[in-house]
Parts: sequence; C-alpha cells; structure tokens
Amino acid sequence: MARDDVAAALRFDGGSPLFNLLATKGARGRGPVERLVDDDCTRAFLNRAFGIVAGELADDLESVRSQLIAIRESVEAIISYQIFMVEADRDRAFAGVRMLNEFMGSRGSQRRLIVDSNQRIIVEVVSSPLEAKISEVISEVSDILSDSEKRSRVKVCASEGCKAPFMDRSPTNNRVWCSMAICGNRAKAKRYYHSLR
Repeated sequence: MARDDVAAALRFDGGSPLFNLLATKGARGRGPVERLVDDDCTRAFLNRAFGIVAGELADDLESVRSQLIAIRESVEAIISYQIFMVEADRDRAFAGVRMLNEFMGSRGSQRRLIVDSNQRIIVEVVSSPLEAKISEVISEVSDILSDSEKRSRVKVCASEGCKAPFMDRSPTNNRVWCSMAICGNRAKAKRYYHSLR
C-alpha cells in the first residue's frame, strides 16, 4: 500500500481517543497493518484524533509514533485479556500495565494501573498535550475495566478484513461492525453480490 493510501486509511470513527488509537492498526483479519507509518500519518492522527498540532510537541514525530504504537499495543493486550478473557494475552497485558505506568510515571502522572489480587487490572489514582490525551486514553480504559455495562459494549468488528475493537454505543447494544459506513457497507455489498450469483 502506498504511503498516501495508508494516510488516507487512518480511521477516526472510533468515537473516542482510545478507539481511534486502536484503529491505527488495521486489517487484523488478514494480519496487522500499521497505519502510523511515517511523520505525515502521525501528524494527521495527532491532529484529527487528539486535536494536537505537531509543533506543540517537545518530542520528534518518530519518537511520538513509537510511543503511540507501544501504548496502543499495551492497551490492546489489556482489553484482550481483561474484557475478552484471552488468557494467551495475560503476560502481554501485565507487561502493558508496567509500560503504561512507566510512561505516565516518567511524565508525572497521578494515575496508575495495577494488577489486583484477583488478577484484574484496575486504576489506583499531566502536562503536555500528548500526555493529557494519553491520560484520557488510560482513563477510558480504566472506566471500561471498572464498569461491567461498558465492558459488555466493547466488541470486535465482524468484518473478517477488520476485526478492530470498538465501543457499541447503540441503544440496543447490537452493533456488529466498527463502522457502518466502511465495514458494514462492505459486508452488505458482499452479501448482495453473492445473492445475485
């Protein structure tokens, strides 16, 4: 995929900084595809998902991109283990907790994630715009982990070419695609095509 195609493929329909960050890893059904591939993609993501202009950051974009990817991978492992009960992701989730705590601790955050005696990840209760947004992401993860209603609304897209986690905010809690405009329409078009054969 050309760089311009990857930049255009950035998804901002997750509904929150957390799910927009998770959507920077695409096409999980066919294997992971990294969408934060260069400075332009990182700049576009920071601006659209977090409302941050790259010039406001003290760190260079390559460093920020590495941090975002590491945070995304940690959060993804925590959600997989804690919400979807994927035992194989337990060690990655616990390593993710350590990494997020180190990241936030190095920036003076007052929020920390811990693993309690029941092996659950919980919150124990910022400075630059990036740390503030990362703190929002960690806060959202914390809120989801501590609220069974919210946990029941975290789902995985039914599209085989996507499999992105998303928050189902529908009143009936029956969404199956992360985005009706993208994955839902593709699935409907595919069903229609096969019905004509």
